[in-house]
Amino acid sequence: MKRREIKITKANKERLDRFISPILSDSSRSQIQKLIRTGAITVNGNGVRPSFVPQVGDVISIICETTIREVGLAAVPLPLEILYEDEALTVINKPAGLVVHPGAGEERESVAAAVLAMYGEEGLSHLNGPLRPGIVHRLDKDTSGVLIICKTDQAHEAVAAQLANRSVERGYIGIVQGLVNEAGVVDAPIARHPKARMKMAVISGGREAITRYEPKARDERVTLMHFFLETGRTHQIRVHMRHIGHPIIADPIYGFKKTPHYGLERQALHARMVGFKHPITNKAIRIYAPVPPDLAAAADRLGYVDPSIRGASSCD
Repeated sequence: MKRREIKITKANKERLDRFISPILSDSSRSQIQKLIRTGAITVNGNGVRPSFVPQVGDVISIICETTIREVGLAAVPLPLEILYEDEALTVINKPAGLVVHPGAGEERESVAAAVLAMYGEEGLSHLNGPLRPGIVHRLDKDTSGVLIICKTDQAHEAVAAQLANRSVERGYIGIVQGLVNEAGVVDAPIARHPKARMKMAVISGGREAITRYEPKARDERVTLMHFFLETGRTHQIRVHMRHIGHPIIADPIYGFKKTPHYGLERQALHARMVGFKHPITNKAIRIYAPVPPDLAAAADRLGYVDPSIRGASSCD
């Protein structure tokens, strides 16, 4: 077993399950609550309720199992496009259609299974649990683009801290239904849909969610946009765009019934850029992923050209 400890150094008003959520970013809130109730997450060595509010000086301990075989994650060799790699982390261009980690009813193939095949148990961080080796954040199954894989616990903790304090730059490109003429911001809380549990929705009292957007090209039916995340909630861009009446085209969950697809068989959304401080050197880096052919073809129809997301990947 591994034990990870986090000391509270600043005033905090969030309950424990919410506080832990950005740290265990690939675990649902119900999974985190289960970890707390079973004693896998403690405060000052004591079991507490998920609603407990940790204070300055408290030490949160998270126990992580290290043996992947115990929970059945099998290594599956898959071709992954590597955008950047060093001893601390790897950044890939995740293809659409591949889940980041396996879940109930999901197929064996996943990013987690692929990186396990590439690096083995000892070559990846396990701070997010045995089913998520190296995984520090996620993308939806049918969203393509930049994904960070952490090889060491030190790298994982550093990147997770940047995600939690919102210093990671995350830029997306997508196509929405309808005409958007001006840049804007959607600041609307997101939570699980009260009736459709597989969906998220804008709900009063949900978790803060902020998305900035900039229109870049359009025709009479759709607008190609750049998106920038200030928070990282589940389905955030897709939910926010539906909320303002401009859903991502070809989105089977949040799109309108009659939505143009432009030849796409998945939602028109791609994580094009991530920027962060390197966990070892502390140097600021920005990594771009080229747009995949299906979305690039749709962008071509709109006359959109941007060298930062075309052709070979790039790293600043």
